[in-house]
Amino acid sequence: MTNQPKRKSVGSAWLGVLTTLLIFVASFAFFLIAPIAMLLGALLVHTVMTAKQKAKSGGGGGGSAAGSGSGSGFGAGAQ
Repeated sequence: MTNQPKRKSVGSAWLGVLTTLLIFVASFAFFLIAPIAMLLGALLVHTVMTAKQKAKSGGGGGGSAAGSGSGSGFGAGAQ
């Protein structure tokens, strides 16, 4: 009697390959999509906070004159 290792069937081998590929694709997609989702979430929070801040300060109504002091922050030189 010989002690040969038990061999997998073809279906079992394919199931193992497909499971491995599924785990790989899921983890790869997670590491690709998670940073993009975090950035979109931060953009949403920033947009909501900016809108609330503008609403609290009066909404900026009354037009923007050249020397009104509203030219601060990123891109202020392009007014």
